[in-house]
Amino acid sequence: MKRLTIIASLALGALSACETGIDVPVALPAQSQEAANLRNIVVLDYQGSDGAGFAQALEAALSGATFDGARYFNVTSRQALSGMTGISGASDRAIAAAINIGSQLGVDGVYFGDITQVDFDQTSSRVERSRCIEFDGPFDCEKREKYMTTCYNSVATYTAVPKIASVATGQVVYSNTFTGSRTGYHCDGDVTVAKDRDTLLAEARSDVLDQVRKAVAPRNEQAKVDLEESASLGGPGDQELFDGAVAFAKAGRMDRACGSWEVLLDKYPTVFEVVYNTAVCAEVSGDFSRAIDMYTQLDAGLTSPNPKVSKALTRVKGQLNATSF
Repeated sequence: MKRLTIIASLALGALSACETGIDVPVALPAQSQEAANLRNIVVLDYQGSDGAGFAQALEAALSGATFDGARYFNVTSRQALSGMTGISGASDRAIAAAINIGSQLGVDGVYFGDITQVDFDQTSSRVERSRCIEFDGPFDCEKREKYMTTCYNSVATYTAVPKIASVATGQVVYSNTFTGSRTGYHCDGDVTVAKDRDTLLAEARSDVLDQVRKAVAPRNEQAKVDLEESASLGGPGDQELFDGAVAFAKAGRMDRACGSWEVLLDKYPTVFEVVYNTAVCAEVSGDFSRAIDMYTQLDAGLTSPNPKVSKALTRVKGQLNATSF
């Protein structure tokens, strides 16, 4: 790979005070590629309080998981599990039982595990407040009084330990502990309706499900990426072309902006701002191999770390990993 020497048109690399941010679609990889490779799956009942409810919610979450516009998992319906019980623990016997069920159903991966915590705690305290007892007009309080009321602090905590076994290898390929927590606060006499125990626990469970989803499958999100907004270009009309490209980018016209930066790249292949913005364009268009080559060249020419280039390298490597399954 050719080493790129950066011209000092911007002495500190990409640390310009003026930056234009754009939203870039990014593909984020699963935390466990081994789990992500098992796409034909079944979810068994979990053991513990709310085990069946969690398994049902997890099945729905994984059934609805999409990547690049397509459903990611093929989830065998829980109706096929009639007469089959949940699997608890990580003993050889438990894993063998999960593998046996998966083999009977013809799936590649089996999800099972334990719910280890479904807790709701509420404490109360006496709190001093004040209220208006005499008005002079609709918004003018002439006299206030202090009073005591009771306030409640609620904490819901939900912990699950999911395990994923490969039917082909007979091994657990992924296991982790995920905890979700939600809080609530309200006082007697509040106008707003307080969230009750079931609502807070449902939200905490939803947090756990989201953590599992991110662990086992890639996903699409939007990332805010800063462009370089200023550069010093000496060729006739080149500065105007660069500045116009920035204006197009601000207006959401990356097609026009990227066309201009591609033209400038031929004339200024070592100017940081031109190379960086063109690399962002490659990323936006989905040409991740070209983008990572350009970011790597920029990085090789720096004498100290540049936060934007470092983030870009991490971001695009994740893109490549997410799309390599």
